[in-house]
Amino acid sequence: MPSLWYWSAKDRSRPADILIPNWSLSRSAAFDIKVIHPLNNSKISDAGQTSGASAAVGEQEKLDNNALGCLERGWICVPLVVEAYGDWEITANETFSRIARRLVIHSHSSNSETLNAMHCCLGTVLMRQNAQALLARSASSP
Repeated sequence: MPSLWYWSAKDRSRPADILIPNWSLSRSAAFDIKVIHPLNNSKISDAGQTSGASAAVGEQEKLDNNALGCLERGWICVPLVVEAYGDWEITANETFSRIARRLVIHSHSSNSETLNAMHCCLGTVLMRQNAQALLARSASSP
């Protein structure tokens, strides 16, 4: 499994949140994470008609903002976008499947069990972050 390198929180020019060295063909992958709310006013009409529409818009925004910066550094831009209710964009799901296939080599679990465990962990983190955001918002309200 490649090692993780985290960006500095002070570096606002960063094209990603996590850099994975030697991800593919000796190129590093820049994982750029975004949580998007499907009921956002600018996305609500599409979200009501198509599952994952907000995540797809969020992924395109990440690519528009960061693909060039990644290319200049020789990195692969990998947007990992999830809707606040847990629907991951296609690129994120493909990336998780790839990670799960690597983990299976070192574990005694099947690919589907490993992928399911990953999604459970990610879902738990997402629920915690959503709860913290709600608590912070209610604490600041009069």
